[in-house]
Amino acid sequence: MISRMLEYMNVDTTPTAKVQLADMKEISDYAQAAVQYVAGEDVLVSGAITYFNPKNHLTRAEMAKVLMRALRISDWY
Repeated sequence: MISRMLEYMNVDTTPTAKVQLADMKEISDYAQAAVQYVAGEDVLVSGAITYFNPKNHLTRAEMAKVLMRALRISDWY
């Protein structure tokens, strides 16, 4: 959803870096490019964290952090 939001904001969401996520096999094929993009832009993962955890839920605080990081990529912030 974050990648689609950024596309709506005219942000090029083509992954520029290959991020190694330990649980990439758990991420659906259709979503892997979007996950690679947001992980590469430090929107969802940061530092040494190498798990995406596609089946976990986000807290409100985590979602707020994701939205703020995503908005900083766009010209809308």
